[in-house]
Amino acid sequence: MQLVVGTFLLLPWVEFHTFSNLTVSNWIAIFVLGVVHTGIVYLLFFGSIRYLSVKVTAILVFLDPAVAILLDILWVGFRPSFMQIVGTLSIFIGVATTLLVNQNQVKVDKAT
Repeated sequence: MQLVVGTFLLLPWVEFHTFSNLTVSNWIAIFVLGVVHTGIVYLLFFGSIRYLSVKVTAILVFLDPAVAILLDILWVGFRPSFMQIVGTLSIFIGVATTLLVNQNQVKVDKAT
């Protein structure tokens, strides 16, 4: 429902004339990007949330933008800004801290 509402709310700002010069291969790439990389992955991710713990779900949600920036750097040669680098590092440090604290708590619980 959110995607449908968001689509209609953003529709007035779409510049349709920019799509007039696209080739068939461009449209195929857009279709694959929309259906496979967005649609199917969306269904898989949100379909699996019910089987994951809250902590794992939160970690995955926070890692998503950081991994996207890293893949963009590796595949496209994107050069992130200083703040994007700081944000990405902050995400990885936060996730690592969360995992390490939980790991230490499990060891303490087993020892007692």
